[in-house]
Amino acid sequence: MCKTFEDMRSEGRMEGRVEGRVEGRVEGERMFAELTLHLINDNRTIDLKKAVTDKDIRENLYQEYSLA
Repeated sequence: MCKTFEDMRSEGRMEGRVEGRVEGRVEGERMFAELTLHLINDNRTIDLKKAVTDKDIRENLYQEYSLA
């Protein structure tokens, strides 16, 4: 394979990884915002505080509200 083609492939993979990270971050923010609204509407502010710092609790709440 010629070096130019290898460089283009490598650059494409890097761009794909960056795009994937950005999409993942956006999706994560959307999920947490939606979870936050559910918890506030259900007067579960203590659970919201826990979800901010505890990944396991957050994941359980995502499941509970069918967000995952």
